[in-house]
Amino acid sequence: VQDTEFEELVELWYEARAKEEELNRQYKERKEVIDRNKARIQQLLLAKMNELGVDGVRTKSGTVSKVEKVRPVVTDWPAFWDYVIETKNPGLLQKRVSATAVVAEMEELDAPLPGVRLDSEYTIRVRRK
Repeated sequence: VQDTEFEELVELWYEARAKEEELNRQYKERKEVIDRNKARIQQLLLAKMNELGVDGVRTKSGTVSKVEKVRPVVTDWPAFWDYVIETKNPGLLQKRVSATAVVAEMEELDAPLPGVRLDSEYTIRVRRK
């Protein structure tokens, strides 16, 4: 399509995307510095609390509490899946499906999957020549 309005709109879209990418790059760089500083301060606070043998400290600026975060790490997926199925405990998993896998399965079966509805929306994709 040779339409100057389309040409101008596509160029404006690229300019906006370039500005967005630059802002995102700057944000990411600055946030990394802040995150590193916060992590170092956190390490220092935890070390000081361990040194004093306390689980919490109250200051004029705020209260610091030592909190344990537990994160499960699956080291044997087949064994874990067997356990989930055997105990009928899907609550051990997050409720989310892979869009790519579900669509592929539906296409392969040429049928919908039980309890699954596909929603879609149109957007645009712009590519450079």
